[in-house]
Amino acid sequence: MSAEDPYGELANHLIRQSKLSLDLGKLLPYDEQKDLERSIEVMREDEVLPGDERWPKVIILARVVAQNKRCLLAYHSQRLDTIRTAYWAATHITEELRDQMSTTEIDYLHHYRESVIKFYD
Repeated sequence: MSAEDPYGELANHLIRQSKLSLDLGKLLPYDEQKDLERSIEVMREDEVLPGDERWPKVIILARVVAQNKRCLLAYHSQRLDTIRTAYWAATHITEELRDQMSTTEIDYLHHYRESVIKFYD
C-alpha cells in the first residue's frame, strides 16, 4: 500500500465524513478520493504471481482495496440519499447545498429531476 493510504485510512476518512454529514443533517463538500483508484491501478500494473515474495502483500492490498471500494460506495450512497431527501423536502436545491456538490452529483440531480418530471407527466 502506498504511504498516502496506510491500510484503508482514506476509506475510513470517507466513512467519518458520511457519519458527520448525517449527524449535522447537511451535505459536506465532496471529498475527491482519486487515491483509491490509483491503488487499484498500481495493483493491476504489478502483475505479481503466486510464489513471488510480494504475493502476501498483494493479497492484503487486494482486501484493503475491496474494503475501500465498499466504503466509497457507502460514501456516495449517503451523499445521494441526502441530495434526494433535500430535493423532495423543497423540490429544489439551495445554493448552499449546490456549492457542496460535485459536478457529477449536480448532473445526477439534473437527470433525477427530469426522471421525476417524466414520471408525473
